[in-house]
Order: sequence, then C-alpha cells, then structure tokens
Amino acid sequence: MDTRMLEALPAPTHGAQATPPPPAPAPPSSPSTGGRPVRRGVPVFATVVIADDATPATVDAAQESNAGYAPQNVVVDALADGWALTWDNRGDMGPNYWVQVRRGIAGATYWCTSTATRPEQQRNALAACRGLEASG
Repeated sequence: MDTRMLEALPAPTHGAQATPPPPAPAPPSSPSTGGRPVRRGVPVFATVVIADDATPATVDAAQESNAGYAPQNVVVDALADGWALTWDNRGDMGPNYWVQVRRGIAGATYWCTSTATRPEQQRNALAACRGLEASG
C-alpha cells in the first residue's frame, strides 16, 4: 500500500509540502485483509504549481476568470499569505466542486487547485491547499 497519501506530500523541487487531512478511522480487521487492520487515506485531488502569469493574482481576477462556469455558493477566505476561493456549479456530467488557492510561501507563490465531483473531495483539497507549508 502506498502510505504517502497518509503523510506530508513533498514537492522537493519547489520547497513546499502539503499535509492532507487525517485519514478516516480504519475499519476493523477482517479475514480478507489477513486479520491486519487497513489504513485508509483521505482522497485528495489537487494540483500545486508555482504561480505564473497564467494564474489569477487576485480573488477578483479568479472570479472574473470563473464567471463562464456560472459559479454558485462562492466562498472567499483571506489567508495570512494569500487567499482561498471555493465554489460549485452544475456541468454536463453533474455537480463540480472547485478549489483555487494562491499562497506565498518561503519566497515563492503557489497556485493550488482542484475540481472534484463530491463536496468531501473539495473540503479535503481545500485543507491540503491551505496546509501547504515550507519544507525542510
């Protein structure tokens, strides 16, 4: 089992790491697991890149860029080192839950984003993006 999903996820070339939310309680052991308890990670779907000219520098610019998606339930959070924007919409394939976070960490500006199909995935991605911190 890949346990990286349960620990900090480093981005060594960029100097930051994300710590996802804690995993859900493990189910009891069962014969199918050889009597061993199973550790389950939290599903986190997020992309973290160094921000560039193609990424919105302000919440207003992000909201303007998102306008074509008909955002609903928009939430803006001011962070000490940036901002977080979450919203949802209804697409051709069903509901979409969006996360966009811009953070300045250790002299670099990070853009952390996610588009998920379930609200809990959005919450987990937001927690991971908000939890970005300098590594080392």
